[in-house]
Amino acid sequence: MASGKLSLAPSAVPFLAVGLLLLGLVFKCDSSEIDGSRRLDCPAEQVRQNGNQSFSKVYPVLDKHQAAGLLLLGFGGLSVLLALLYVAIRKHVFHDANNLDTTFDAGGKVSTSLTAVTVASQLLWPGDLLQCATVAIKNGIAGSFWYTSCAVVNMILFPVLSVQFKTRAPGAKTFLQVIHARFGNSAHIVFCFFALLMNLMVTVCLLTASTALLQGLVKDASGEYCVIIMATLFGSYSFIGGLGSTFYVSYFNTAIIFICVLCFIANIFYSGDNAGTFNAIDFIYDKVHCLTGPEKNEERSYITFWSEGAIIWAVQGFFATASITFCDQASWQSRIAAKPVQGVLGFFAATYIWFAIPSTIGTTLGLAYLAQTSDPNTTFALDANDIDHGMVTVFMAQSQMGLTGSYLVLTMLIMAVMSSGSGEVMAISSIIVYDIYQTHVRPFRHRRGVGHCVLCGEVKPREVASDSSEKYKSDGASVKCCQCPLVSECSHCTEDLRRVIDRKLPLCPNPYRCPYHGDYRSYLDSLVNFKSWCILWVTLSLLPVGMVTLASGVDLNYVMVCGFILTTPSFPPALMTIIWSKTSASGVII
Repeated sequence: MASGKLSLAPSAVPFLAVGLLLLGLVFKCDSSEIDGSRRLDCPAEQVRQNGNQSFSKVYPVLDKHQAAGLLLLGFGGLSVLLALLYVAIRKHVFHDANNLDTTFDAGGKVSTSLTAVTVASQLLWPGDLLQCATVAIKNGIAGSFWYTSCAVVNMILFPVLSVQFKTRAPGAKTFLQVIHARFGNSAHIVFCFFALLMNLMVTVCLLTASTALLQGLVKDASGEYCVIIMATLFGSYSFIGGLGSTFYVSYFNTAIIFICVLCFIANIFYSGDNAGTFNAIDFIYDKVHCLTGPEKNEERSYITFWSEGAIIWAVQGFFATASITFCDQASWQSRIAAKPVQGVLGFFAATYIWFAIPSTIGTTLGLAYLAQTSDPNTTFALDANDIDHGMVTVFMAQSQMGLTGSYLVLTMLIMAVMSSGSGEVMAISSIIVYDIYQTHVRPFRHRRGVGHCVLCGEVKPREVASDSSEKYKSDGASVKCCQCPLVSECSHCTEDLRRVIDRKLPLCPNPYRCPYHGDYRSYLDSLVNFKSWCILWVTLSLLPVGMVTLASGVDLNYVMVCGFILTTPSFPPALMTIIWSKTSASGVII
């Protein structure tokens, strides 16, 4: 604006409103002092804290060969079959199986339902399924509610930003390409570093959480064994079918997760009698209602949504998940694969799908654990260290459903980690292919500037016809315009395509002889070959990354805190790049 006043796009208003709302909730909650008196309708012996139980542990239920068969042949084999089916459909129906862009955008016409389940599945980490019960134990039902709400807010705001991205840069495959187009190489390199750092942090979190889970449920499972299995599950079907296969596998994974959640609800809340047994929703409510909750909870109750600790957790989680949602290429590629309308509706539906899973698990298993450990007749519980490591979900599944519960929780967590892990493999590969290799290492042709044809390097006719054509003229000479015909109207390209279809041997000489588009087609074929090797090497690189992480001894909480601290500063400039036209290259770098 000429006046120099600060001006933001209308889409920035929801972000500011949510920030003010969360701050207001924190100050409101902090200013209220709650009386922690015992509820009058509860017997005195039930109003107590857990302090005299003996501690138990999560016990392993599978041998290594059983776990390998279940995970690799069962889940991994089914995923590979779905990927092969997807490739066959793209090859024989859409005829674009060997297209580079199809690998990373699944054709660009993904439906609303596939977008919804994929986004929900990829954002559902194993830590969410484990940690939601932990915060429910510490803060009551407010813990699981606010834990999920902080992530849902970012998921709702993301479509507002992604619509502008999709309409203003419809051909972009990564959000980093927009930064390169606006600010040039310097800002692009900086954000490539932060984007890869974000993907590395997410991948390490997934490997750490899945390794802890497998070592808890599989007998004598070493760290190397767990990392190899996870790397195989992450990269197998992604290598075969690209991003498109992850959509269909995520659909299957989400359905399995919901089935497991329904089994937990039915077993814990509705499978008992009314005579006071543990498996009764009324019994759980009476027990938890009579417990003395945290001091900062309203009326010191576990059955309240007003908890200072839970709300503070939500504020911290909002900014932490903001960097994951807006700076993780895995989120952008799921949005890019759909048209604007389908993408927006898909993300809105994904918020409901994602919210239902952690909040239900936290409320069901978390409150059930409180009720179980408050019973004077119960003699076992988890120690504080196991609770902080998120073992409540696994412990309650085992204690209430036995071997069946162990298989259910293992299936649910592996389904979650498969979708998230494959999304990160594709995200890292797309950044390497599009933003590093194609942009800086081996571009097709170094363009002379904006408005020049990427094929011949000359000025595009529409630029010459515009009012800015004088900048292309020098010493009164006429401008040499691009004469490249459209691919759909090029007779040479028609002959090239016929030659490609008719050729039998994969190592025959280059079939592209079009003087205009032949070299570029050969260049795209080389990128397709590089893409396959890139996905393979990214998958194999998970092995040393996992080994180093396990050897360092860091836990999941340390990795997440360090990762959020390092990557959250990249969230505001990435946001302003899309919504504010006055953003400068020096500003986003600083």
